[in-house]
Amino acid sequence: MLLLPILFAAALNRIDNRLVDSQYRKYVKELKRMVKDATNPEHRAEIEKMLHATEKDQAQRLRKLAASQYEEASE
Repeated sequence: MLLLPILFAAALNRIDNRLVDSQYRKYVKELKRMVKDATNPEHRAEIEKMLHATEKDQAQRLRKLAASQYEEASE
């Protein structure tokens, strides 16, 4: 009975992570398509900046997620 809230929180965390990853993949796919279809070099450069920022945010999120798992395990 005491494990139920922990298991529920773990399940919600897993679902949330999967949704974030799915949204990230869709957004990156759309940005890559926009870069490919862009005809204006200035517009293309702006979209590439957005793509780079998105990839950087995802990398930071994954680093934070990986570090938080180790912090919880060490306690």
